[in-house]
Amino acid sequence: MAKDLITGLALAVISITANAQNIQGSYQPKADGQVKKQQVEYLDTKVTGENMVWDISTIELPDADYTVRYELAVPDSSSDIVAGTEQRTRSYYRSTVDSIMLCGYENNLTKVQYDRPELLLHLPLRFGNRHEGLFHGIMTYCEKMFMRIYGSYLVEVDGTGDLILPSGDTLRHVSRVHIRKLTVQHLYPQIQTEKELKMYVDSVAPFTTDSIRQHLITDSLQTVTNTYRWYATGYRHPILECTSTSLKGSKPYYSATYYCSPEEQNLVSDEENEQIRHLLAEADKAGDNGNRQGNGNGSHGNFSIQNLDINVNGSSVIVNYDLAEDATVKALVCSVSGIVFRHNAQSGQKGQMQQLTVDCNGLHHGQYVLYLNVNGQVSSQVINL
Repeated sequence: MAKDLITGLALAVISITANAQNIQGSYQPKADGQVKKQQVEYLDTKVTGENMVWDISTIELPDADYTVRYELAVPDSSSDIVAGTEQRTRSYYRSTVDSIMLCGYENNLTKVQYDRPELLLHLPLRFGNRHEGLFHGIMTYCEKMFMRIYGSYLVEVDGTGDLILPSGDTLRHVSRVHIRKLTVQHLYPQIQTEKELKMYVDSVAPFTTDSIRQHLITDSLQTVTNTYRWYATGYRHPILECTSTSLKGSKPYYSATYYCSPEEQNLVSDEENEQIRHLLAEADKAGDNGNRQGNGNGSHGNFSIQNLDINVNGSSVIVNYDLAEDATVKALVCSVSGIVFRHNAQSGQKGQMQQLTVDCNGLHHGQYVLYLNVNGQVSSQVINL
């Protein structure tokens, strides 16, 4: 089965996305994983654009590092929340096929729980892609101060290119994601317990979308956080992360930069990204050979199949077609970032009517991409399960 998965992934990435820049990695936090990071001197880089070369070769790496550990938030459960513990703060993440959201965090002083999570990442990582939204929740400080916390975020891929590492090596296929977040905290002195706070925020004085927007306009005391993360295709964790925090209209009062080397991430068991790195290297070696690439808009070109009909029936994707010549038809159901979830294939002879079914039982409802590979000719179509 593992061999089939690798074969399917290779077909999806090489046959479908022959252009290496279209290959996407997997970035979602993984339970039972861990990685080492280093805090380095703060970098203040504002340069954006395509085909960039970010040079961080002069960074001095300290001897000290620390470990970030990931696990299920509720062990031995079906929960999809992954908890990551980093420098004594435990953060809670929920992932979908195309996004990562922060659901809350806590340490020995502060506890934050969101009913509207923060968006941290949205796939695919294409230059110029941007997503805006609002977050909202409750916050307790030292179990004595009880607050509402809310704000807005803008997540944008503002740069793509290469990253020159402290080792002197150059890492290609890098995307920089900029998150600009505005945060407001509203203290309720009359509230004495977390239970009372939840009841007040949820039932007595709930905030609608319009309420949050209006308060962001009128509340003058806002915290501005700018975070830049450099993601490299085939590596789960950002290679570089720079963050700064300030009061709106003031200079930053906190800033930090963290480095997570590719060498460190290579040591971590991550079969999915290991395979992507291998395929990416093969695609780079072969060069940009996009002549056989699917057009990605649902058009099927001069295919060896005719009368193509694609239907979704419950958890099954059913493909009906006629063959214009002897052919092997491979169907792959993938995330929008190019990760293969299900695949099936069959061969037939010219003139035969065929039906190919891909069982998608177990996949979350949402948007996927169906790729068809017919004797090397590739097409794609967006489907909803």
